[in-house]
Amino acid sequence: MYQIPFSRCQIAPAPSGEIVGNCTCANGYHQIGYKCYTTVFLNGICEVDENCALDPDTSCVEGRCRCVDHMLEIDGKCSLGSRSLPSPYGAVILVVLLSINAIAF
Repeated sequence: MYQIPFSRCQIAPAPSGEIVGNCTCANGYHQIGYKCYTTVFLNGICEVDENCALDPDTSCVEGRCRCVDHMLEIDGKCSLGSRSLPSPYGAVILVVLLSINAIAF
């Protein structure tokens, strides 16, 4: 069995006499195929797309994990939704409701 960088391996003899093992990536890394990659979250510094792969909606763009083209970053997450501005009517309705509630008591 060969060494996988940034991994921990447990190797033991199998009943057939073969040497078998199980490798897991070290903390802060994740496995894709037979390699361990540094785990990077949205807006973090990355080197390759695989760094950002825990979130399927991100890729490494100019050294940062960013939302893929069809997604928008909203509240620190990639989303299909559009950015919407708060409605000015929401504040007016809230003030009216609070005024009515104050009059009732």
